[in-house]
Amino acid sequence: MKDSQARPLADLNEAITSRQQVIKASSENDMNELAILNNITINQDEVFLHTRDIAVMEESILVARSAADGNPLDQPDYIGRLGNLSTQMAKRVAQTQNMQHLGKSLVLTQKTIAIMPQNDTDFADHSHSLGSQSRKRFLHIGELSDIEEAVTLMTRSIYLTPGDSQILPGRLHDLALALGDKYSFTGQVTDVQAAVATARRAVEATSSQDEEGLPGRLHNLSIQLGFRYKRIGDMKDLVDSLDAIRQSIRLTAQGDRLLGQRYHSLALSLRVKYDSGTDIGALEESVHTAREAIKATPHNLPGAEKGDRLASLASQLGARYLRKGAIEDLEEAINIARESIKVTPEGNPTLTAKYITLSIHLRNRYTRVGSMKDLEEAISATRKAIVVTPVENKQRSDLLINLSIRLGLKYARTKETADFDESISVAQQAIEGMADDHPSRAIALEVLGIRLRNRYLRTRNIDDLSESIRMNKEAIEATREPSRRAGLFFNLAIKLRSKYLHTKAMEDLEQATCACRTAIEGTPNDDPNIARRLHVLGNQLRTQYSRTKVAADLEEAVQCFRTALHHNAAPISIRIKAGRTLLSFMDVSQGGGQEAYLVAEATIQLAPLLSPPSLENKDKQHLLAEIAGLASDAAAIALLAGKGMLSAIRLLETGRGVLASSLQDLRVDISELEKRHPDLAHSFVTLRDQLDAPLSPGGADVEATETSTESDQRHNAVNRMPILLGEIRSCVGLEDFLLPPSEAELRAAATQGPIVIINVSRHQCDALIVEQAALRVVQLPQLSLKKILAQAPHVRSVETLEWLWDAAASPVLDALGYSNTPATDSWPHIWWIPTGLLASFPIHAAGRHSKCNSSTVLDRVVSSYGSSIKAVTNSRRKPDPPMQMRGPREVVLVSMQDTPGQQSLRHAHSETLAVQGICDKMGLPWTKPKARRKEVLSAIESSMILHFAGHGTTDEKSPLLSHLLLEDWIEDPLTVASLLDTNLSSNSPFLAYLSACGTGQVRDKKSLDESIHLARAFQLAGFRHVIGTLWEVNDKLCVTMAQLFYGNLRKTGISDDAISHGLHFAMRQLRDSWVQGLGYDENVPRDVDIVRDVVACDDIELQNPLWVPYIHYGV
Repeated sequence: MKDSQARPLADLNEAITSRQQVIKASSENDMNELAILNNITINQDEVFLHTRDIAVMEESILVARSAADGNPLDQPDYIGRLGNLSTQMAKRVAQTQNMQHLGKSLVLTQKTIAIMPQNDTDFADHSHSLGSQSRKRFLHIGELSDIEEAVTLMTRSIYLTPGDSQILPGRLHDLALALGDKYSFTGQVTDVQAAVATARRAVEATSSQDEEGLPGRLHNLSIQLGFRYKRIGDMKDLVDSLDAIRQSIRLTAQGDRLLGQRYHSLALSLRVKYDSGTDIGALEESVHTAREAIKATPHNLPGAEKGDRLASLASQLGARYLRKGAIEDLEEAINIARESIKVTPEGNPTLTAKYITLSIHLRNRYTRVGSMKDLEEAISATRKAIVVTPVENKQRSDLLINLSIRLGLKYARTKETADFDESISVAQQAIEGMADDHPSRAIALEVLGIRLRNRYLRTRNIDDLSESIRMNKEAIEATREPSRRAGLFFNLAIKLRSKYLHTKAMEDLEQATCACRTAIEGTPNDDPNIARRLHVLGNQLRTQYSRTKVAADLEEAVQCFRTALHHNAAPISIRIKAGRTLLSFMDVSQGGGQEAYLVAEATIQLAPLLSPPSLENKDKQHLLAEIAGLASDAAAIALLAGKGMLSAIRLLETGRGVLASSLQDLRVDISELEKRHPDLAHSFVTLRDQLDAPLSPGGADVEATETSTESDQRHNAVNRMPILLGEIRSCVGLEDFLLPPSEAELRAAATQGPIVIINVSRHQCDALIVEQAALRVVQLPQLSLKKILAQAPHVRSVETLEWLWDAAASPVLDALGYSNTPATDSWPHIWWIPTGLLASFPIHAAGRHSKCNSSTVLDRVVSSYGSSIKAVTNSRRKPDPPMQMRGPREVVLVSMQDTPGQQSLRHAHSETLAVQGICDKMGLPWTKPKARRKEVLSAIESSMILHFAGHGTTDEKSPLLSHLLLEDWIEDPLTVASLLDTNLSSNSPFLAYLSACGTGQVRDKKSLDESIHLARAFQLAGFRHVIGTLWEVNDKLCVTMAQLFYGNLRKTGISDDAISHGLHFAMRQLRDSWVQGLGYDENVPRDVDIVRDVVACDDIELQNPLWVPYIHYGV
């Protein structure tokens, strides 16, 4: 080849032209013409080596075909000319990677060998060529028979090649590659041993002066040594592998088209080195080298190879994320992994590894951020990898392990039995398909062991736990890598703790603690995993302290929790758990308030990070449920530590209502920003729209990348938003953009009336009163978490209203100076913000109503509710109603007298008719859309008022699934979740009157702080005012309440005050009637058996006042 390239291109072209002229001058049947054509082919091949012009190669094939086709089969030159044609076609395949060309070349080469005597001098050449082509087809489609044939043919070729031949090193090199490919498919150790030996022979047989051959053969030796290291574990193989690839790169010229491939291999070897120990330098170099591999990649490189290099960079970035915890690495890894799949042709065997790379990164983002979309897509990617992988491929067991891991995560979230059963089944399949020395057997044992522990937690069958522990110990014995061993010891610690909880044997607890210590010793301090391991060790030491009372155990436990809390690279959920655990046994009353406050503050500051805007609302709800009550405890600690009311409020505002707060921030009025800095406003709107748009429905599918790209855009927008907010806040006049309010701003929020936060915690209960003049705290000694729990089952009773008055409402009103019923029509107005379990109690109705005096909230103040101060102030920032209502705005009336699958509400139609009549008298246009989800949502976009009369239901497990029951409620319900995805803020409706049961109710105690219910959802969607209910309402009473409310609205006109005051006075009228004796008569009203919910009638006690549950949210 070097001799050919030494001939000048001009001489070659002259030779071709000369021979073409000879052919033109020759007679028709001149046999010399065929020989000349054959020589022209050889010259054109030499020209191609100069130019790399595919057109020259195509011309060479046409000429070679002419030479072969014109030669009679019985002539001795026929075989040589057929062989020349097959050689040219094989070279074309090497250049174009065209599978159709490969098929034709294989057929032609097989034909050549079939008619060629084995003692022919060219037989070895064509055998080797056919072997190379068979290997190439294996790399494209993954058929085991192809690589087996390749090894056989190449082995025969080498046997026929003289030992001193200059082409022997090249053939040994090719055979080593084929043996390595065969090992990658079968996992047979004999194949990798043969591959290493053959690759080493190839290097040894190559002259050190061979500048073209030696770098490639060193590269190949490095690859095969790396395979053997992973299989056998001899560190010398890894050292030799790195030495060989580094030498290969040193011998490769800059600009060489193979340089990128060699950088790619070095990156993979460095990653293996990192995995074998804790050398962070090797990991950093692997990331850098993977980037260099991509930079050095030729533009015309086939898609599969380019995809390999992209997948390698994604893998190295993912490993660095796991070590350092930088979310930017993980986001880039996911984006690059997607690109690697995109550029790889369908059916290519390397797709398996690329799907798994993407799946791993998506799983890691799920465990970091909590998005079910990521987990679903990770499962989908793993299933796709299994589908494209032959059953006999050794990777199949690894894929099944990966699927089991992801299904286990899904079960932990959803508790779906089908996911759990499949996770065990596929793990068992994986182990059944593995030899005892399979390199992934330890991982398979670990995964199946975890699943068995999960099954023990469900069934309490101790045999499952014992088998799980046995498998874990076996996995430890079979594992060399320090990081993997640390993880296995940690899992063993968890299982041994489960055993202790079953047996109560101190030996089990001590073994669990010992295993956890070993795991931590094997974990670098900057590894994000160390926080979770410290948290578990802290809990074990705390348990140990409860048995032994050794103070050192408790002191070490505290230090474990503190370190985990402040580990910046650790998952937010783990840090919050550590902080919460630390707070749970700190004695605030005995001088520990200052330290407790610091822990509380650090923990609460993490709450917004727990649910970034990139998550769907259902994911946010799941994650935020884990911090229920934390903000209230933190606020109480702040007061006990003497940090003042402002600090307490800030903790409450940061740690409660996080989901709603994130939506409010995205839907904030930016008119001032648009005036001053339109470019920044445009950037904010762009990111806001990406974060506020609902994700596309449906399951994750790797082939349908729309949802995946959409999800990635949201994650990227989350990373960019803090940078943009920093730019906005650097502008004059916008320094406080989307920041918590100052004390002055808090007091300004109370211009229309006091805001009263009633904070309920396990430490103490207080009323935090925000007035225009000052902030002050009123202690509530009669209110406690224990008493609230005792009253909760009787929340609708008269006795509870009286207790609530004594314990909470009366002390607050007295402190505010609201001691009597107002003598004029100017009533004071309070916005109540109850926390925790108190959010389910009717503070507005508290009092001793039977005494006919002013010992009730209803007789002293008008009441409205807010979920947070931010919710109240945000409502007030919206334009006043007259500015909003320019143009035709209708009243939307929706009546569901007859609902599929529910009891008929015979008064619902009468209610909407009554409202319709009042609208006519007020000159308000009204419309009655079809009572289906899409039609109702469409109607409210341009509405002024929505009045709904029908059934409502509160989902006990998932508040986001609470919904109004329309005609299509079974197949397409109008849920809280769908309302949160609705944004009407640009054209805000005025009022949503929800005459249904429990529209302001949250039955999931863990979601109380988030106030995720229908009334709040309508407010977040954009309604200025919402009237809802705390529990079930009586069908007939709903008509009376609506008539009284809209009647008051007609008298006073439509305004902010008219809504809260209208509801207040309507309730007073109904209360007065009830007090006069009607409420105590079980015969009035007699329609109590019909309530607007979907629960049994027995849930309503006839003696309870039916007017109580109505509440107002809004300005």
